[in-house]
Order: sequence, then structure tokens, then C-alpha cells
Amino acid sequence: MTEEPGWFFITYLLLILIAAAILVSLITIVKYRNRIQQFRLCIFNILLLLGFYSILFYPLNKAKVHFTATNSFEIPVLFPVICVILIFHAISGISKDIILFRSYDRIS
Repeated sequence: MTEEPGWFFITYLLLILIAAAILVSLITIVKYRNRIQQFRLCIFNILLLLGFYSILFYPLNKAKVHFTATNSFEIPVLFPVICVILIFHAISGISKDIILFRSYDRIS
């Protein structure tokens, strides 16, 4: 049996990344009064999700060389991509709010 212990590490690392992305998303929702921090948390969340994908696909492509199986992905693999798209929309809304509130500061 030539099973590498690294597979367990990768699985737990993926679990930690998704849990961190969920936690950062919840913190971002609560931080609606501090828009700059909300903007930074959104960027950090995108980086977490991109790291999730890089850690997910690298071992699968590496294992593809050793085995003759093909990779088949289902719909749940697309959920982090949908999250990244929605976070980009949130970032654009947050930046519009920042610009709007800075214009209010110039008026008064």
C-alpha cells in the first residue's frame, strides 16, 4: 500500500480554508459600518477561495499522472466560483458606498 499521508493533510487544509472563508464572510456581513475593513475582508476572502481551488486542483492533476482515472467534477465544485463572483459584486457596491460617503464629507 503506497498511500501518502499528504492526502489527509490536503483534505484538512481544504476544510480549514472553506471554514475560514465562511467565517470571513460572516464577519464581513457584520462589519457593515466599517466599509474599508469590509472591502479588505472581501479581498482576503477571494484570496482564500482562490487558494482553495489551487490546493484542490494541484493534487488531482498530480494524481492524474499516476492513475488512469479521469477527473469528473460535479456542480458543488462551482460554488466557490459563484462565491467569488458575488464577492466581486459586493466589492463594487462597497466601493460605491465609500465614494458616496466621501462626497458627503466634502459637502459638509
